[in-house]
Amino acid sequence: FEIKLVNVATGLQIGLPAGVNTTDDELHPALSPDGRAVVFMRTKLQPKLNGDVVPPTERSLVMLDRVRGVASVLVTVGSPAGPVIRTSTPNIAWGIRPVENFSGSGRSMARHSTVFNFGLGLQKTSYGSGSAPAGSTHEVTHAALGSVTERDTTTFQFVPTAAVWLSHAAIDNVSGALTKGSVELTTLRDVPAAPQFEVGQAKSFGSETAAASHPFPRNGDNFTALDLADGDDVDIQTISWPQEQTLTVAPSPITTDEPERMPAWSPPDGNQLGFVRTSSGRRKLVVFDLTPGIQNPLNAPLDIGAEPPTPQLRSYQSVWGGLSLALSNEPGLPTVICSAACIRGLPSLTGKSLVLKPSVTSTTPLQRIGIFVAQVTGTRTLLGRTVPRIRTIGRVPLGRTRKGINTFRWNGKVAGRRLKAGTYLLTYRALRKDRVLSTSDSIRFTVTKSGKVTQVRRQS
Repeated sequence: FEIKLVNVATGLQIGLPAGVNTTDDELHPALSPDGRAVVFMRTKLQPKLNGDVVPPTERSLVMLDRVRGVASVLVTVGSPAGPVIRTSTPNIAWGIRPVENFSGSGRSMARHSTVFNFGLGLQKTSYGSGSAPAGSTHEVTHAALGSVTERDTTTFQFVPTAAVWLSHAAIDNVSGALTKGSVELTTLRDVPAAPQFEVGQAKSFGSETAAASHPFPRNGDNFTALDLADGDDVDIQTISWPQEQTLTVAPSPITTDEPERMPAWSPPDGNQLGFVRTSSGRRKLVVFDLTPGIQNPLNAPLDIGAEPPTPQLRSYQSVWGGLSLALSNEPGLPTVICSAACIRGLPSLTGKSLVLKPSVTSTTPLQRIGIFVAQVTGTRTLLGRTVPRIRTIGRVPLGRTRKGINTFRWNGKVAGRRLKAGTYLLTYRALRKDRVLSTSDSIRFTVTKSGKVTQVRRQS
């Protein structure tokens, strides 16, 4: 197993320096919001002659500083696994094998207060009780850290409280097979009089027949995505926790008949949800865009490689692997913006063309710009957010771009047809061939019966 970085907009792989991928196995990358730091787990798998893979007890966390081009071993104690970088602080959390009882009792994780200062702020959290099936070892394969507001049981005041998202895996000691996969969502309060945390709210998902894994909270509201198996199919499920107590299957086109695993939100506001879909033996990276005027996959699924060659390795990857998204900081990729001046240019008199003035931060070869137009037909809840319910009208190519303000005239037609009276969303898209490099915020406007464009504003 190796770490890979890819630019979803261009489809091109991003090179990694020596010292990242070695003859050992590297899994579960966690990206800092700006893409500078990559933290991942390193271990050495030694499959048996029959293909069984028992997870090694010796594991470490490694961090790559992409600016300096240096990869350094950070943590070697506690059999670390499944790091996740929290966007807002940033904090980093990872799972560790419960040290209280190696047969499976207890829940353990560790965390640091900052990404680039690993020498400070190390804390270990052990709490609760639980048991793995006989002959199995309890592992914490994925961990995330956040905060919620919860009523204190002593003062009855609402106070900031730590929140923990964990993947638990009961691993057969002989074969390494997953005997139970579950997700635990827990709030924790410091108890000054006791050397432990007090568990507040807690909720678990998953069982011996329906494994759950990879809980990933969205920054800002902790809306959580995870994957849950149903027989051979695996789907992305969501929950607004701790307000909700039940899971909801992610809507189409996120959910299909193919397995979807390893959800990850984009920083800082979670406008995109990435996940891995497996189809015909190939793993595909899909990024769903929540932008109000789009609400669809940002690009065609991106092939990221074949499945592992054996059932045991495929099972290992589904439990111990991971996905992370970061804002692109690759040079030359454009950002499309519709400023206040751009919005002011849209209103028009009946029969007149509309003036479109998007700004582009940079240009690249073969870069074009266009608009995506959708009609608003109501509202709906999509992945925990209230967004317009839309009906796609179509795409309108505008032409080549240059850096700075671009001016185009649009006759108000899509596919040769003028827009009927109604409310619409217009979203700018910078493209290279058939790949979307970036999108703007969506602009909402109304077309009157006489054909006049009014009530132009940015859609929040």
